[in-house]
Amino acid sequence: MNLKQLPKNLPNGNFLRIHRSYIANLHRIDRVTHRIVYCGKYEITVERVYYRELIEKIHHIKKSEYYENR
Repeated sequence: MNLKQLPKNLPNGNFLRIHRSYIANLHRIDRVTHRIVYCGKYEITVERVYYRELIEKIHHIKKSEYYENR
């Protein structure tokens, strides 16, 4: 299995490829600034081709968490 196939096989669709060498757990991301993801002590550059999908998925997760906590 290569890195391209891996996110499809991880649980719950909570993982997303953000760089040709990195896959991130969307629930572990602390913050995102312009094309940089912060996960704990790590800073990972998000490649341009993955940035839009990352932002869309994070917004979807945050929106879902907001409604769950109401």
